[in-house]
Amino acid sequence: VLLLPTMFKNISEKTFYVFGACNAISIPIVWALYPESSQRTLEEMDLLFASDSWWNWDAEKTFARLKEENPDLVKAARARQTSVAGGAGGEMGGGRKNRAMSLVPGEKAGSEGSEEGGEKVR
Repeated sequence: VLLLPTMFKNISEKTFYVFGACNAISIPIVWALYPESSQRTLEEMDLLFASDSWWNWDAEKTFARLKEENPDLVKAARARQTSVAGGAGGEMGGGRKNRAMSLVPGEKAGSEGSEEGGEKVR
C-alpha cells in the first residue's frame, strides 16, 4: 500500500500489469496445492491432509486410499452430522449435552486455576 503511489508515479498504468501478473500466478498455485475441502467432515479433512506430498492430486490419492482403509471413521462422522436446528430432543448439536472442557492439560473443567504451593495459579 505504501509503495503504490511510487509505483504509479514511476510506471503509471503499467502498475496494473504487476497486480495482474500476481493474480495470474496465483491461479495455478491454488489449483495445484489446495485440495478441495467442500462437503467433507473434519475427520475426512484429517485424512485429506495426511499426505506427505504438497501436490493436490497426491493428497486426493492418499485420501481415497485412507478412506478405503478406514470406512468406519468416515461412516461414523457422516452419521453424526445433523442440522443445527434439527437436533434430537430440540437441543443444538444433535442432542449431545454440552460438556465443559479445559484446554490446559491436567486441569479439570470449570476450575479457575490450579493449586500449587498453597497459591492459586492462573
